[in-house]
Amino acid sequence: MQKVSVWSIAIPLILLSIGFILVGTLGYAMSPEWLTAAQIREEARRAIPQPTYPPPPAGKPVVHQNVRQECTQVPDFHGFKIGMQSVCTNVPVQAVSVEGPSTDETKDWQTKVSAMRANYETAVDQEASRISERQRSDLKSFVKDMIQICTGILGLVAGLAALIVGVIRGNVPKGIEQKEAKDEST
Repeated sequence: MQKVSVWSIAIPLILLSIGFILVGTLGYAMSPEWLTAAQIREEARRAIPQPTYPPPPAGKPVVHQNVRQECTQVPDFHGFKIGMQSVCTNVPVQAVSVEGPSTDETKDWQTKVSAMRANYETAVDQEASRISERQRSDLKSFVKDMIQICTGILGLVAGLAALIVGVIRGNVPKGIEQKEAKDEST
């Protein structure tokens, strides 16, 4: 039965562990910065251009401030799983109406502006969801990189421990042992 040497196990284990550490560290260095819900929303608004509203009909336009609740999905840890959590904020929204005689033209204009605004908000919501999913994916990659680094460190420690145990017990590779026996016989 062939004797397995500590060196034949420890050296490849150490080299493999160093590789894990290097790959994990490279992935960690390339990981993006994490965005908050407000930053995700702001980035989505920058990515989607504001619509150009049609000019209001004759009359005096009046600007009203309404409050609208915006919810954004943000990656969150739940035990050992990475899930998504909704973070909601109240955002002031300007609504424009025209004071003056109520006509079909005014109603049509308000309907068009409302529809354009709703389409814009839907596009922003979709972009924010896309950014959140990308961030969740990046977070999973980050966790994978941390696992690689930890595995590499654990393997490196195990390899070094195997080397130390081998040296303490005097376990030397078979080829070196035979060469020493030849040298002693001559």
